[in-house]
Amino acid sequence: MKKAKADLSHIGTVVNNLDKAQDRVAIYESRPNALVEGDDVGVGGHEEPPRSDQLFSQLPSFRLNTNTWTNWAEIVSCQPSYVHTPENVREIQQILQFARAKGENVRVIGSGHSPSDIACTDGHAISLRHFDRILSLDQSSGIVTAEAGIVIHALNEKLREAKLALSNLGSISDQTLGGLLATGTHGTGIQFGIVATTVLSLDLMTANGEVLTCSRTLLPELFSAALCSLGSLGIILRVTLQCEPLFHLDAVQYPLPLHSVMLDLKRIANSAEHARFWWFPHTDYCVVWTANRSANRSLALNPVHSKLREIKNRAIGYYSLEAAYWLSAHKGMDRMVPYINKLFRRLLFSNTTAQFDLSYKVFNFDCLFKQYVTEWSIPFEHTRIALLKLKRLIDTEGHKVHFPVEVRFVKGDDIWLSPCEGGDRTYIGIIMYRPYGKEVPYQSYFDGFCKIMSELDGRPHWAKTHNWGFNECQKSYPRWNDFVAMRDKLDPEKVFFNSYLEKIFNQF
Repeated sequence: MKKAKADLSHIGTVVNNLDKAQDRVAIYESRPNALVEGDDVGVGGHEEPPRSDQLFSQLPSFRLNTNTWTNWAEIVSCQPSYVHTPENVREIQQILQFARAKGENVRVIGSGHSPSDIACTDGHAISLRHFDRILSLDQSSGIVTAEAGIVIHALNEKLREAKLALSNLGSISDQTLGGLLATGTHGTGIQFGIVATTVLSLDLMTANGEVLTCSRTLLPELFSAALCSLGSLGIILRVTLQCEPLFHLDAVQYPLPLHSVMLDLKRIANSAEHARFWWFPHTDYCVVWTANRSANRSLALNPVHSKLREIKNRAIGYYSLEAAYWLSAHKGMDRMVPYINKLFRRLLFSNTTAQFDLSYKVFNFDCLFKQYVTEWSIPFEHTRIALLKLKRLIDTEGHKVHFPVEVRFVKGDDIWLSPCEGGDRTYIGIIMYRPYGKEVPYQSYFDGFCKIMSELDGRPHWAKTHNWGFNECQKSYPRWNDFVAMRDKLDPEKVFFNSYLEKIFNQF
């Protein structure tokens, strides 16, 4: 396991660079008019910033909230004291100043798709739904600047209109751009990094209202930290991305025995630009999925057959499956689960199928109904032993677990808190559904899985359920101490903290 660096002497350079950067950024506390509705950095007046009670009366969004916020999976909830939907940068600065004056915390709440409490707060919740514009787009270079509140679905469509596309995506496009970056969201493809590796620059508002622009050449250490920051460094406002020309994906999905997959992992991972597979617990079968950029489909598709398969998958793979898992969740009925897995694998995943469409329509798929999820990255060379240990855990502990176990491959990077920092990684994710909202036992299964992954130099997906704290993070991430020092510098009052961040950043 990698050891964290103890020498923090070079952090002084980072801090000095941040201090110098204040000469070229807007600092609302001393120049309250520096950022106005146009969002461009300018030179404003020098009057004293308003008191917190004045801010309270000025902003209509500063009304006590009585509603509960719940994430998509309905497994975490919170009741923020205030919920804000600012329309310009100035309003965000006012929210931050008010929160600091009152000693309250602030979290940006995106689409709520993270199956964890990473976005929860009892203080100020900010929605960036009004920050959803494409600010600039160069079709020839593929360079696009967008506001961080844009939902990826909308971004995909805007890029399609311009004949552009993101190079890689995860399984869904329901997240906001800022949330996707903050949590290290990834797709699959051993030559493709997490989505944040396509970012060229970003604008970050820190707790005191500063807006810092960073890139590989401008405040590069801040950039490497901010590309996966868990929302702990500040609020991402704008992101500049490197896109590529619009492309189609030719995808093929085929069944393969688990032992064949185990023996051929390297070939499968490198068999296509994008490859992944799903294992069906309580069976010895997998489904392998591969996709390549192509102008033509490799397998002929009958439109009628394709539509019938879509109807079948929805009727059986969603409604019937949810009903079956719901029955199995009743007392004494969990013995049904292995039979459910075997039946639905045979009905839906026993034949070779193909798909040819625009990239984002192929990358994304239906994640079905409410669920508990945990996912970890491990060094690629540990993939086989991890799957063997997971299978042994299920068999020996008698867990009755839902399908699938998803396995994806991602290129390594140098982003400080990226789960892929330092080398190519395999992501393994497990799931337990909540059919019709019914609770199912999952904690023992998840704990056993997390223990296996931790022992194999694993790192948790930041947006999903995990049990790590400060010590585990420090041991796994070589730049952890550097990140903590950066975070302490940019937000010494812990304005952006919540219980999730307290757990991983507080040493005691």
